[in-house]
Amino acid sequence: MSTTRTPLRILIVDDCREDRELYRRLIARGFAQDHIIAETETAEEALERIATAEPHCILLDYRLPDGDGLSFLSALRLSHGDGHIPVVMLTGGGDESVAVQAMKRGAQDYLTKSSVSAESLRRAIHGAMKRVAEQQQLRRSASIDELTGACNRRWLLERLREESVRARRHRTPLCVLMLDLDHFKRVNDAYGHRIGDAVLEGVGRVLRTTLRAGDFAGRYGGEEFCVVLTDTPLAGARVVAERIRRQVRALEVGAPDGSVIGVACSIGVAQADTGRDPMEAVELADRALYRAKATGRDRVELAPPPILPITAAHA
Repeated sequence: MSTTRTPLRILIVDDCREDRELYRRLIARGFAQDHIIAETETAEEALERIATAEPHCILLDYRLPDGDGLSFLSALRLSHGDGHIPVVMLTGGGDESVAVQAMKRGAQDYLTKSSVSAESLRRAIHGAMKRVAEQQQLRRSASIDELTGACNRRWLLERLREESVRARRHRTPLCVLMLDLDHFKRVNDAYGHRIGDAVLEGVGRVLRTTLRAGDFAGRYGGEEFCVVLTDTPLAGARVVAERIRRQVRALEVGAPDGSVIGVACSIGVAQADTGRDPMEAVELADRALYRAKATGRDRVELAPPPILPITAAHA
């Protein structure tokens, strides 16, 4: 019975056709669940394939025509983050120093080709995937703001930098929203921090239910939130910002005296120039946010779009 809803995607990176065929046979023998196997012979081809179709696990030969497995692991970490994709390294030798270096650079397991079997390969792949899943769960637990359910500022900025690299590689637009609650101090002063916390919790709920998979929001500080929209141009980001603003406006929080507290927010929107530091987009969105505050609050303001270079395809 399949343990995943989608087939298990495995990428074999090895320039030896006989070895690739062996791994295919061992995987077919060791896995009852559906699986899809892709093959590349070089590190460059592997990175290109991963950029368009991310595998669940990589079987990586130590020696490749355009480098070694350790260099590939470094490139993979640079492009996709540390420990994001499970990797099992395979080598013809049994050098323990290679195994140690492979683990340091992000591999989850290490097998020698002379001793690989269907069972050892199955255990290595499942073990690598399990370790990465556990590491990601730990990172998520450490990254969440408990009150709002949004990510914390440190994790948000890490993800923003990762998405900026990805947007530059794929030449896709990336936008940043800065959101601040209007007159929030009055709520805390009039009703206390418990009610203020209820308002923040409600805003976090709005963000979680409004954003698409792949987009993310973080609590930037106090009552300020930052939202990152992937593969979204400025016009689309404005639509999302208006939707969030309306959903926040519809929030109603009960006060101790039985009255209902209305909530409103102002939002600044900026498109990132993916050739520059993504923090510049945060600063531009923040300036747009302050314009929204200065021009009446409960509104969305756009930063001027970046001047993007003209590519040959659009010239």
